[in-house]
Amino acid sequence: PPYTVAAGVNSVSGLNVVGMRRAGFSATERSEIKELYRLFYREQKSFQEALSEANARSWGPKASNFLAFMQADSKKGICMRSGK
Repeated sequence: PPYTVAAGVNSVSGLNVVGMRRAGFSATERSEIKELYRLFYREQKSFQEALSEANARSWGPKASNFLAFMQADSKKGICMRSGK
């Protein structure tokens, strides 16, 4: 997914916070992306539960990009969090 850091093969290890800062993302934009990351990768929810919860909220353009990726690529499969 966008704004994430890969680890190994098809695993996500976290967010690229340094890259987002360098790209000029505001603190609000980074916080929204962190919240979506938490929903999909940190909480003990199914993908569909996380997607429903995410779609129930309003997001800025950068976070909406992350969410749109998750929605579009959910049919192909989304990388899992490393260490799980």
